[in-house]
Amino acid sequence: MRFTLLALAVILPYCGYSQIIRQDDFLAHGFDPYWKLATEEPFRCVGEMNGGSAVWIGGPYVLYAGHGTGIQANRGQLKQASSMRWRIPVNGRNYEIRGKEWHVPKGLHELSPGTKRSVLQKEKDVYEAFDIAVLRLDAVPSVPGLKPAKLYFGKEEIGMNPVWVGYGNRGTSDTLELPERFGAGRLDNPVRPMAWRNRIVKSDRWDYVIWSTFDEGDKGLPLEGSQSRGSSGGGVFAPVDGEWRLIGLGMHGYSALLATVERTGKPWGGYSGATRISPFSQAIQKGLEGDWREFEAMGSHLLDSDK
Repeated sequence: MRFTLLALAVILPYCGYSQIIRQDDFLAHGFDPYWKLATEEPFRCVGEMNGGSAVWIGGPYVLYAGHGTGIQANRGQLKQASSMRWRIPVNGRNYEIRGKEWHVPKGLHELSPGTKRSVLQKEKDVYEAFDIAVLRLDAVPSVPGLKPAKLYFGKEEIGMNPVWVGYGNRGTSDTLELPERFGAGRLDNPVRPMAWRNRIVKSDRWDYVIWSTFDEGDKGLPLEGSQSRGSSGGGVFAPVDGEWRLIGLGMHGYSALLATVERTGKPWGGYSGATRISPFSQAIQKGLEGDWREFEAMGSHLLDSDK
């Protein structure tokens, strides 16, 4: 099958998006395989939350993208925890729990716009390195068969072929994003996640961020995708020693608006970035055991304005 390259379109930066897939994959299969993958047991712990995504990690706690807390738009102030709603689809309806309390690392909070240290030249890099937050829910999720995500503590993410799971807009490399919104209850009710697979290709920014992109030519993986509006806070899961581990938290990407061509080594889609979980895993584990102080102090060593 042959497709014509219409344009090398512009690279679009975005924060907090859900899924763009190849046009040829869409024509062959539609979105159904991506929705089906998201319903598999290891990935059901990913829920929709206030237009983004969040991962249940045990007890009453979910992981969420730091920029979803409102800290950028509200000049350092977090959204009211009680205004947050974590939702997953259960038996054709939304199962919902509201938020109760935030835990955020210092690297996110003190470098937010409007604070004294926000003038730092490296503000954006440091902010992105700590684009993670924990929300304590008002109750522990109680759904038959639902299991929390297991954290990854290793350092071998590069080269992994993980599954990315999130809620939000859908689109293809031709349309970029379709006008319909799904995942936040505006179109689909109950909420509906999607999942895709992209290889981890690099890690930078103090090793706090991992990246993936579409593979080229005949190296392409089945069900590839890139993030689109709504997947910030979604889970990135990889098989480690026979079980799925949470290695990343959806953050952002750079999506290239390209018409689809044959798999001849031409660029496809764009990059997706995720907060790397392993630098935070030990502190998160302590938090799950009742002490969030180490997690909340993370980033303090990068906040010296004299450097």
